[in-house]
Amino acid sequence: MVPVLKLGLTLLNTMILSLFLAIARQHFNSGNSRQSWSVAFYCLSISWLTLRSVFWLLTIVKTSTWNSGAFYVLYYLPNPLQFASFVLLPLFYAQVLHRRRWKFCWWVVRPLYIIVTFGMVSFMTIFSIIASFKDEEPMPVSIGVFVVSYDEHPDSANSANKAHPKISSIFRLIISASFLVLSFLLAFYALKTHRKVRWHHQNSLSISPKNLAGVNFTLFFIFFSRAIYQVSERSDRALRKTSCNGFRELATDGYIHIQY
Repeated sequence: MVPVLKLGLTLLNTMILSLFLAIARQHFNSGNSRQSWSVAFYCLSISWLTLRSVFWLLTIVKTSTWNSGAFYVLYYLPNPLQFASFVLLPLFYAQVLHRRRWKFCWWVVRPLYIIVTFGMVSFMTIFSIIASFKDEEPMPVSIGVFVVSYDEHPDSANSANKAHPKISSIFRLIISASFLVLSFLLAFYALKTHRKVRWHHQNSLSISPKNLAGVNFTLFFIFFSRAIYQVSERSDRALRKTSCNGFRELATDGYIHIQY
């Protein structure tokens, strides 16, 4: 039986992806500039939505074990692409709110944005390939105090995540840090643009200042909660690992010793 939650997430991602494809097509057919903020936002959003849709689809139809490289690419890689797409919002606000300073800062902000985005994507891609090559040999997967073969564990996506805990922890730290920065940037500009009615009219924005602030604060809570989740998940795994090591029983010379 197909899990309702996975099916719902698959359909939701597919619907949002279809919406972005339709909007992007309309944007290009209308003859708008292909060097605008919106084009970069559409391309990045379509990229991470595609990866996320494929991931949720495979969790439904894939019954065999996952390759760790495929899991990391489909599960973790959409996060830096999502960060890169939504960080364009505060960059856009900075451009229109600080026009004079933006002309000088853009020469620093642009290469920094490219380096950070390319760096996160490249880092996750390289380590995903490394994890994929390591899976050519049976990978030990810790479940509680027991150790089983990677190929023997039927929970495919979960086992791939546990097969390389250090890589997963690093990925989670990168994701949590990036989303934490993004959430505070969105909250900052939500406060900056909340009462700037004249600024909205000058930039021909179809959304009111109150509604725009509501959108930004909603995005703030979404990305802030995701950052906290990634940190808490990593801390929880570390705590469980410490507890298991602290109470593992070892039989030596007929006696039971507790290893701390």
